[in-house]
Formats: sequence, C-alpha cells, structure tokens
Amino acid sequence: MLFLTACLQRAANAQTPAPSRTDWINDTQLYVYTADNSTNSPLQNPVLFVEGFDLYNDMNWEELYTLFNQANLIEELRQQGRDVLIMNYADATRKVWNNSLKTRAVIQYINSIRASLGPDNKFTVIGVSMGGLTTRLALDYMEEEGDPHYVDTWISFDAPHEGANAPLSLQFYADFFLPFQYLSTDFLPMVELWNALNSLAAQELLLVHMVRFRLTAKNQQVLLDEQTVTARRDFVFNKDDILAKERESRFIRRELQRDVVNLAMLRFMAAGRKG
Repeated sequence: MLFLTACLQRAANAQTPAPSRTDWINDTQLYVYTADNSTNSPLQNPVLFVEGFDLYNDMNWEELYTLFNQANLIEELRQQGRDVLIMNYADATRKVWNNSLKTRAVIQYINSIRASLGPDNKFTVIGVSMGGLTTRLALDYMEEEGDPHYVDTWISFDAPHEGANAPLSLQFYADFFLPFQYLSTDFLPMVELWNALNSLAAQELLLVHMVRFRLTAKNQQVLLDEQTVTARRDFVFNKDDILAKERESRFIRRELQRDVVNLAMLRFMAAGRKG
C-alpha cells in the first residue's frame, strides 16, 4: 500500500488536471470534472467514482484522479460528454455503514444538480475496492426506503463482497513494532499501519483479525497481562450483516472477557493452594 501510494503521488505530481470545481457534502469532498470544464452548469450523464479503503486517508484529487484515470478512462468519458465526479471520504477507515450513508448523501446531491432525471441523462456509479461495498449498501438502502437513486448502471471493481484478507503475519508484524515507537520516530509508520489494520472498517472487513486485550480491576490493577487472540468469521456482505458484525464484535469481546476471568480465577485458586 505504501508503494502504491508513493507511485500514485509521483504520477500525480507529473501531470494531473485540477477538477473543474470541488463540492462539499458535509465532510465529504466531491471532485467534479465536467465534460466541458464548466464550473456551474447542471450535470450531464454523471459518472461517480467512489474511493476504497484509503489506509492513511492521504489520497486527494491528484492521487484519486491518477488512480481512476487508468487507460485514460476519465478523459475518454469526458470526451463522450459525461461529467465525472470523484468522491473522497473524510475518513475511509470508519465504519463501512457510516460511509455508505455518506455515499447516499452524495448520490442525492448529484441528483439535485443534474440537468434532468430522465433516461436521456444517464447516471453511473463505480465503486472501487471498499467503495464497491459502500455504493452497494447505499443503493440497496435507498431502494428499501423508497428513495429513488436514478442510477442506471452500478459497477463494483475489486470489492471484497465476501470479506477481505490481510495476512496475519502483517498484523503481527505491525503489532511487534508498537513498543519501539518510544525509541525512535522511525517506527511511527508501523504505528500508523497498526492503527489502520485495527480501524473500524478493517475490523468489519477482515476475515481474520488479531484482537488484543487484558484484564484489569476497577482500581486499574492488572489481573491478567495483555493477551492476543485471532478472531475468524464467515462473511456475507449486506446491510444486515454489517450491523450483525458490530454485534458479533461485542459478542467476541464478551466471550474473551469471560474466558479471561475464568483463567484469572483458576490462577488465583492455584496460587491459594500453593500458599
């Protein structure tokens, strides 16, 4: 990911056209590349690109344009008379469901500034990586709520609809270097990586996730040193399942807490017998 970001930044620095304008929908940025480069005309045949899991939330219009303009895609669309919009989440690592609601707000906004909502004014939504999930959830939710989205084509590209894999070795690697952050700033990238892998979105998406915990008393006395376990889950991605994952995470932590308490009690009883 670090290598990809660096490559995108170098490519973006080479030559990246600035958007015709940038709109804000609450805390979400929407980079607008109109076909004729006008700054205030109604949208014609919009194509919305939605970003994925931005590990460090450091991709802006330069990097996102470069990412989505592979094979000159954006410019080809503009030459065909289509206005292109790129959605940039304020925080791509928060809960997937929360970002799907942000996506819904953007879709509603785009419809409010389109030249027309008829079949002669097409609306395409393209979700890349995690963006495939947030767009899917947003469109599904709008249909359930009877909120017309007027999207005639939805494209999901490289999206983890059945869960995502981040090697446990990478998770343990980042975890191993956490204590070294106090020795040198050279280890801060490892801290950022660990934080990203333990973000709310990552916890929802990962099929296998490392969980750290410890047991303390109300007076903050440590009853059991920090432990590490691996949580594994089956995955079918939809709105209900996202909410279920939140319940599942709470359940996993309750089960861990119960097991830790039982282990602590066994240790206390063993120590009492020795005494």
